[in-house]
Amino acid sequence: MSKEKLILDIRYFESDIKNISGNPLPSYIGKIFSLHNEIDSFSSRVARKLREYGFVTGDFDHIYINLTTVIPEGEINISSRRVEKWLKYFDVGFDKNRINALSEVEKISEIEKVTFDVLNLICKDEQRNIIERVKAEIASRKSEIEILHKYKETKSYEIKLTYQIKPNCNENSLAKIYYTNKKTGETFQECIELQFYEDIFFLASSVSYSKGCILLKPRTSYRAELHNKRYNVPISIPVQQNV
Repeated sequence: MSKEKLILDIRYFESDIKNISGNPLPSYIGKIFSLHNEIDSFSSRVARKLREYGFVTGDFDHIYINLTTVIPEGEINISSRRVEKWLKYFDVGFDKNRINALSEVEKISEIEKVTFDVLNLICKDEQRNIIERVKAEIASRKSEIEILHKYKETKSYEIKLTYQIKPNCNENSLAKIYYTNKKTGETFQECIELQFYEDIFFLASSVSYSKGCILLKPRTSYRAELHNKRYNVPISIPVQQNV
């Protein structure tokens, strides 16, 4: 029996050709449906927040949502395409003329609805509350939703490291550090601008506090070096200058 995987990614595709035996593969959004790039940031926020709460998707961790004109609008089908075991396509009927006539805000709303419809289709009953929790948080905080990356608590202090994915349509993402001195009650916050939100996974394999500084220990691997070369690592943030 395959081990269940935590959700990792959600992506959007489009097609106007009827799928026969799993082919042809859909293309990325852009030619059939005119949708803002914000949908990619939205899907990343949803996937990463679901992952934070332990949402599993089965033997795959990538959800590929294919918006297609060849099935009735609103219909959702699990596609016969299975290019790789780690991904699964879902065909969703979309009306080209109706969608393209909507405002950008309305289009995002349509994508949000479809995304959560697909998630509810595949989820286990005991995990439906996770979807509702993330849906509510997205509705409340929108692009400013924070995803937890690292948390550390000792008798003396508490550190929480979160990140935001392109909040308010910014080009860059943000890492946010929250520090609490449990003995004095003093708190401290700091932000680090990220070129890509994924950078935080390589910049901070762990967090700690020592000699008045918050320390982010970077990962050590070839891939980590590619991400971390854009930053001055290891990152050390002096707390005493900002409390």
